[in-house]
Amino acid sequence: MVGVFSIADLKLIEGYLPKRIISLVMEWAFEHQDELMNDWRLAMAGKPLNKITPLV
Repeated sequence: MVGVFSIADLKLIEGYLPKRIISLVMEWAFEHQDELMNDWRLAMAGKPLNKITPLV
């Protein structure tokens, strides 16, 4: 199973995941949206990414 999410609006844009997994991903992404956007910018610039803490 694979899911692709939009960082900007936190939506599943491609693939399929069970609803429970989507809920967990969304909870984590909401808490770290700014960090995800920053890492996306770094990735686009070919720079190393910062670590983001997992959902606990």
